[in-house]
Amino acid sequence: MRFTIFIIFALIIFPMKSQELEKHQWNDRILLILNAEDDQQLSEFLSDTNGLKERKLAIYDLKAGKARLVFPEKTAFRESALFKKYAENKNFEVVLIGLDGGVKLRQTEILENEELFAVIDGMPMRKAEIRSKNGKQ
Repeated sequence: MRFTIFIIFALIIFPMKSQELEKHQWNDRILLILNAEDDQQLSEFLSDTNGLKERKLAIYDLKAGKARLVFPEKTAFRESALFKKYAENKNFEVVLIGLDGGVKLRQTEILENEELFAVIDGMPMRKAEIRSKNGKQ
């Protein structure tokens, strides 16, 4: 009985610590949009959904301690530890997290798809994906 109460308490007190990202590790690259005042960055990313899908990207919008998944599907904002973990300052920032869970890029200016795709396409795992897709080993 105590164990059950402890588990319920832990789930309530520690909301979504890393579960949000764990489900993506080794499956998706993650883009975090932190403290965006408008939707300019999100609009830029969503202007090429085929490019996002091809590069296995999941995009989260983080504001004021809350997060929502905006691509490949859209969810409502909810409390999240992601904001605390990745928001180093209160200004706008884009963070790219690789398949391995490591931070690959942090940028405080609008990140254009062309630049984002160039960074990702230069990664060893992405190069292997491209070779595999083209039938080369």
